Amino acid sequence: MCISRFNLLIVIQLLALPLLAQISSKGIPFVKNYPPSDYNAKNDNWAAIQDSRGLMYFGNKSGILEFDGHNWRNIAPGVALLTMVQDKNGVIFGGGMDDAGYIDYQPDGSTKFISIIDRKNNKDTFYGSFHYIVIKNDTVFFFSHRGYILKWHNNKIQQLYLPN
Repeated sequence: MCISRFNLLIVIQLLALPLLAQISSKGIPFVKNYPPSDYNAKNDNWAAIQDSRGLMYFGNKSGILEFDGHNWRNIAPGVALLTMVQDKNGVIFGGGMDDAGYIDYQPDGSTKFISIIDRKNNKDTFYGSFHYIVIKNDTVFFFSHRGYILKWHNNKIQQLYLPN
């Protein structure tokens, strides 16, 4: 009886040898988690996108965070984007809490968020949250949960409203 247990133990060990070959770092992507203390913002991140230069942008409750692989920068404090898309020319459009616009590259290489919402003429309009963006040819449509659709074409905004 003692020999059969020994034989069983050897068989189990031999069967387990192929499992050791599975322990390898090859093919496993490197993952690094960043706590909010690293990027100095809230822990609510809703959207992420990479631009043509390789920079990452995150829609955060504290603003739009830009990450170059080493440094974090809040390019639009207070602008909370929920969704971001990129058009064929590399322009990143974003929609969020009562705001919509795009990320603009400045001559000095920095970036900033340009809101397309006309606050002077629509200061009392509450659009709600823009959760969905569609790009069709050269026109960008921002859809809000309150029934508003903003149509952005040739740097001009047209507001449409679809009542519930």
